[in-house]
Amino acid sequence: MIRGLLSTLSLTKDRKLQEIIRALWREIHDNNVIEDIAQAAHGFEVGQAVKQTAEGTWVLAQANNDANAGAVGLVCKVKDADTFWIRTGGLLPGEYETGKKYFLSVAAAGALFIQADPEEWVTGNYRQVIGTGTDKGLLIEIDERSLIVDDLREIEMSVQAGYFVWRYVGDVAWTNLLAVPTNGINGTNGTDGTNGIDGSDGREIEMSIQAGYFAWRFVGDVAWTNLLAVPTNGTNGTNGTNGVPVELSVQAGWLCWRYVGGSVWTQLYQIPTYSVPLQITGISLLSVSWSLVSGLYEYNLANANITAAMVVDVIPENADIATVKAADIYPKTVSSAGSVKLYAKNAPTANIGVTIILTVATT
Repeated sequence: MIRGLLSTLSLTKDRKLQEIIRALWREIHDNNVIEDIAQAAHGFEVGQAVKQTAEGTWVLAQANNDANAGAVGLVCKVKDADTFWIRTGGLLPGEYETGKKYFLSVAAAGALFIQADPEEWVTGNYRQVIGTGTDKGLLIEIDERSLIVDDLREIEMSVQAGYFVWRYVGDVAWTNLLAVPTNGINGTNGTDGTNGIDGSDGREIEMSIQAGYFAWRFVGDVAWTNLLAVPTNGTNGTNGTNGVPVELSVQAGWLCWRYVGGSVWTQLYQIPTYSVPLQITGISLLSVSWSLVSGLYEYNLANANITAAMVVDVIPENADIATVKAADIYPKTVSSAGSVKLYAKNAPTANIGVTIILTVATT
């Protein structure tokens, strides 16, 4: 019917009436308007942002948490206490600041507000653009809400299982960023470039001392360039105090020193003293007295003159040297009070005549 009126009016050239009817046609067929929503005692007002719950109830939207956020439209008409219309896009007539973006309010349910520049948000709230103000009203362009998160947490990065990864400090899970690139095949060597033209020969320089400075210049130039000042001798220092002579002496077995005229001797080194060696001849090591102990043959030679502090040298007689070699007697001895222990690899097959020399060293 309205389409027929438009056809008829176009013939009469009544442009004003045409515009009115076209506006009415757009209003009736506006896909951005949901009409005649029935909800008892809804309490909504024109311009408020609303959303629909999972149960199908329409409520005022608010950007303070996940449950309240997520506006889908603005109330554009209140038909009565139990019926309303909402607009999800297009122009909502009213007074709005031209060029300003309007966001879903965090503080008041259903309200819109203009953010500061730069924007200021609180972690846990939601950022949702509802539309932009124009001189004819609010151009509704509702975007997907976005959660405001704490962007001040420190992050750490690592390489895990062939990936560059990141995570917040204190978290457990890593998030992959990109795969670590592997080395490709080496390319072939490029061809050598042509040799450049030889440069001009460098100029010779000369050096000199000028006005207390080491200086230089190119041969043939006039001006000298200072390098560094020639060091000059400083003034002589004052004579130090003459040292006190010292004297050395042996005091109570120690090499000592003191200043001439002093009374206290300071020890430097303890002089070792040695006892006169004691030689005992005519001793026979009996072949039957060697005992096998832990893989070696041992001989315990008793003599009252031996002490644990002595070094005992055992010298075999020349006539028994073949027996000594066959037994492979070791040179090391172990002294104890009244005896000395000898060792052999093999059991001696005959008696061995020896001379022992006892020496005591003291410090």
